[in-house]
Amino acid sequence: MKPLKLIVGLLLAVSAAPVHAALPLSARYAIDCVPGDNAAGTMAEWLRTRLTLRGFEEDAAHPTLRLCFRVRDAERVVPDYSGFGIGVGFGHRWRHGFGGAFWDVPVYRVELAREAILSATRAGEPAAYWEDREPVNASLEAALRRLIERLPAPHTETPP
Repeated sequence: MKPLKLIVGLLLAVSAAPVHAALPLSARYAIDCVPGDNAAGTMAEWLRTRLTLRGFEEDAAHPTLRLCFRVRDAERVVPDYSGFGIGVGFGHRWRHGFGGAFWDVPVYRVELAREAILSATRAGEPAAYWEDREPVNASLEAALRRLIERLPAPHTETPP
């Protein structure tokens, strides 16, 4: 008789739970920002499909994660290998010694590169708990796909 009361009590407790309540380890998301021109909604729909394939559920009313996808131009300092960087000097007045071969100081240049950024923020928290970047080499979709694949799975917790 006691097991029956326990089962009935559990069923009543579960049925009284609100509809938007989910398991604590499930990830419901809302997309806050979408990169590029999203007038037709195609990019947002593509992102929703990719997130659903990864096991995330969309819930704009009660999300556990707020996702923001951005694209920006980043400046990077890279070495410029246009010259060989090898010099030869002779004589005692040469600035690198009395003679012989030396390596020249490398020259650097600033390069502009596009990168996609994904920020995940837990509901109610001001700072992002997970953020990652991916360079946009050929296509924006490929970079976004790699970011979504690296997003922590909804059933795992990320250490602080």
